[in-house]
Amino acid sequence: MSKEQQDERKDPFDGEYIGNIWGWRNSFIGLGVILFMFVVLGIRAVTMDPLPEEGESVESTDIQETTQAQDTTAVPLKNE
Repeated sequence: MSKEQQDERKDPFDGEYIGNIWGWRNSFIGLGVILFMFVVLGIRAVTMDPLPEEGESVESTDIQETTQAQDTTAVPLKNE
């Protein structure tokens, strides 16, 4: 067998580094997206109010009194 035929039959997965199939630019962009998400997660975790402990009541000042909604489709008209 000639040297050219041996090179053609060589398995590309024999342990040799064959390169990054997506390219380094895409890999660094992906790393940037992951790091950005971790930063957003960290900022959100720091700025959020802590959850109440078990047994504590939550006093909400934003609760608005609401009236009971009535289904008006089944109510007969006064003229009938």
